[in-house]
Amino acid sequence: MSAPLVLFSFSMLTVVLTLAFRNDTRAASTLASVGTLISALFIFFVPIDQAAEIFGNTFRLEPDWRLLGRALVLDQVTQPMVGFLYLSASFLLLPAWLAGGSRYIPALAVVMSTAAGAALMARPFLYAAIFIEFTAIVAGLILVTRKTPRNLGALRLLTLYTLGMLIILITGWLLDQGGITSATTGMINRATMIMIFGIAVLILVPPFHIWLINASTEANPYALSFVVITLQSSALFFLLRFLDVYPWLRENQLTFQSIRAGGMVCLIVGVLFAAGQRDLRKVLAYMIVADIGFALLSTGVGTSAGYQLALGMTASRIVSLGVLSLGLSLLIEPSPAGPIVYDSSAGSVMARLAVFVGMLSISGFPLTAGFPGRWSLMTVLMDSGSINAYLGFVTYLSLSVVTLWWGYKLFRGGIRGGWMQVSLENSFLLLGVAVIFLLGLFPQLTYPWIVELVSGLTRLFG
Repeated sequence: MSAPLVLFSFSMLTVVLTLAFRNDTRAASTLASVGTLISALFIFFVPIDQAAEIFGNTFRLEPDWRLLGRALVLDQVTQPMVGFLYLSASFLLLPAWLAGGSRYIPALAVVMSTAAGAALMARPFLYAAIFIEFTAIVAGLILVTRKTPRNLGALRLLTLYTLGMLIILITGWLLDQGGITSATTGMINRATMIMIFGIAVLILVPPFHIWLINASTEANPYALSFVVITLQSSALFFLLRFLDVYPWLRENQLTFQSIRAGGMVCLIVGVLFAAGQRDLRKVLAYMIVADIGFALLSTGVGTSAGYQLALGMTASRIVSLGVLSLGLSLLIEPSPAGPIVYDSSAGSVMARLAVFVGMLSISGFPLTAGFPGRWSLMTVLMDSGSINAYLGFVTYLSLSVVTLWWGYKLFRGGIRGGWMQVSLENSFLLLGVAVIFLLGLFPQLTYPWIVELVSGLTRLFG
């Protein structure tokens, strides 16, 4: 029996059950969360490509599933990465019903996680482009709602990811047909730039972030966060896999120079535009761009410590962005004209607190989940003495100032009575805030485990 086939079949069963309960968003979200959690546990704990015994019967799960002459492979390299996607989906889907949005979001979220995982498992490399495009299509469906049927952000996302798919196809053809070796310097540089350009599209390096800005004011914030987290996590895994598979790529200084340059562009654009926004939803979008910049800077260091920091910041982004977007979803309401509107004085104090703490964590404020990764990155950059160190530190401080200013705007109306009212809504928000501070105080709870996600990339971490 094939492990990818079992995973795909169970995922589709989860989708069917979730659709059956689509009119009960709480039940649909719970089913989707439990289903993706079971899938993650299957990936992490069920032995693959080795004999196992259950109730006296011996069975063996094969790591590959042949499909139309190609293969989906769930081996020691892809196993933890795909498991991470399912686990993050489970975490985000459990309270998804509180955020509102389309009743089809839980089912579509499971489909998106499955498609992103299939892209990582695809062999050969060219086959991944199909799943990347399908992931973008499903992401667009998640962003579109009845209130915003003409979602410009979703259309731009699909357009840009189609461009990224074409670039990946060109890169794959070049790698298969170009005969790249350590002696073909010109070919190496061309292949490197094409591949980096494709990754820039997938990972939202400006100007390819434009769909995110449109979607921030048109889509449900929590749905948008799920889409961003899934796309960014899979894009980072793709980048690390490329560096591991192709020695000429990681030995070429142009690769890491380009990655660092992309990171600085993300930081500068994210901070400058976040500081000039009056709409908190757009501030969130630009803070995401800046957060991606920090992850790219870490990867661009070109060392195992840098890769580990990038992965750690990806994990903290899930908690930070999840809490922030859930709180923000409770501060917005539909307008008669269609799009959602935002009022910083509306909503419960707990919702505003969740938004503020989430922003603190994304900006890397001390005692929050985002701080250990940011501070470690600043230390690594300062030791190098490069211009990136000073620019990174300035943008780090600027992002914190923007966050504190919005904290003032969120709470300048004072605290009303009854804000500690016991409810599921407040319970989820309070739990999320507590997790952010817990991971800020004890980063060792997640960072060692996150590093294991890429333990199969032996050339990078061996």
